[in-house]
Amino acid sequence: MKKDEIRTVVKNAFKKINKLFPKVILDFDTEDIQQFRMEIRKLGAFFHLLDMEGNGTIHLRITRKMKTFYGYIGIIRNIQLHLKKINSYCQDSMESVPVSYTTKLEKDLEYWKKQSKEFMDFHNNFYNDEDHIISVLPDKLRKGSIEKFARDIIYKLQKLLIHSDDETLDSTRKLLEDTAYNWASVQAHFVSRSTCLSSDEEIESLIEMLAAFQDKCIDVSLLQTYYDDSADNDKMILQKIIHTWKIQKQELRQIIYEWLDLIQLRLRKEKRLTSIDTGND
Repeated sequence: MKKDEIRTVVKNAFKKINKLFPKVILDFDTEDIQQFRMEIRKLGAFFHLLDMEGNGTIHLRITRKMKTFYGYIGIIRNIQLHLKKINSYCQDSMESVPVSYTTKLEKDLEYWKKQSKEFMDFHNNFYNDEDHIISVLPDKLRKGSIEKFARDIIYKLQKLLIHSDDETLDSTRKLLEDTAYNWASVQAHFVSRSTCLSSDEEIESLIEMLAAFQDKCIDVSLLQTYYDDSADNDKMILQKIIHTWKIQKQELRQIIYEWLDLIQLRLRKEKRLTSIDTGND
């Protein structure tokens, strides 16, 4: 990939980001926020691929302004989805909505909307961020660097699969997103190696499950964080919700680990076959 092609990828990414930004800052619609954050992650994933070109000398990153706004609207989305799930649970179970709890969340939601608008008050777009990033792009992206990226993904995945905590699962999701968002560039390297990541459909399905698990972790964390400040008459329903969501979280974790165990088996098999091939040489 030549520098002009690299520039085109980055410019197209910023075109989408700058198009979505006014919609996000105007209404903070949950879907708009999700799409905006996804475009940021796609750009970050491309930077991780480009980093392989410099042998440690290239460190492309999302700018601090973009990262901060990304974080603010991520909090907004988390609260929006959480409130929606709380209301749905109460409606389905015919329980009273824990008003003291939802009121506190709604107050914090407005706070983060205000913070987001104030932060971007003098920055109505990300044109300066685009100019800065384009100025430090590498001159090319060679096939060897793409192959190095593919090997690095497999190596990191093997390391992550050793552990079994919630944080590791989120790191696994981010690693798989790096793969999925760069699939057009790296597909041949994964498929030719017959690895466990040879199917983009499988990767997308696993990412979806890991994202759902992360959302569940956030929901449980929010419940535990705001629980003590809730009125006593609301705590009983909150305890029921926490109990239900912890069970759902555990069930989802089990499904994910069954899938990850299968990936680990494939990796071990591939490693044995590679060792045999090397020995025959």
